Amino acid sequence: MLNVLLGAVAEPASTYYTHDIALLPEARSNGSASEAVLKLVRHAKNARFPNLSLVAVNNSVKFWEGHAFRTLDADLNQKLASYDARAKYMVLELT
Repeated sequence: MLNVLLGAVAEPASTYYTHDIALLPEARSNGSASEAVLKLVRHAKNARFPNLSLVAVNNSVKFWEGHAFRTLDADLNQKLASYDARAKYMVLELT
């Protein structure tokens, strides 16, 4: 649910959490989003995080799956339904 604590998702400093990626309309559909993801992954690896995580919203699960993110914790996904019905907590393992 929005504005409600979800409880423990991960140990402190155990995930590189991405909250939002926003692109201007002229930067969409030209590979810029994928380039941004590659930069985030590189930054998280350089910082020695074991994984990168996010909540996929706005029908973006397929995009994130295309970058090797996987849905995690079905129980948590039920709590995320207030974002939208298809919101999913996703993780990319970096180690």
